[in-house]
Amino acid sequence: TYHKLAFSQKLQTEILELVLAYSDIYEPEEHLNIASDPKDNKFIECAISANARFIITGDKGLLSCQY
Repeated sequence: TYHKLAFSQKLQTEILELVLAYSDIYEPEEHLNIASDPKDNKFIECAISANARFIITGDKGLLSCQY
């Protein structure tokens, strides 16, 4: 749930099912400690495992990370 969007439970479920149907699941192979917020490291680790070129976020701490 994301309170700013106020989606109904039904719509949340439909969105999640759609996203999962078109998603690939990656398990990070290495653990990093480069983000100012340690909870953000998992996003960087996942992006690296998936060979992602971009991480789209509004998190200012995560945006300042360089790898």
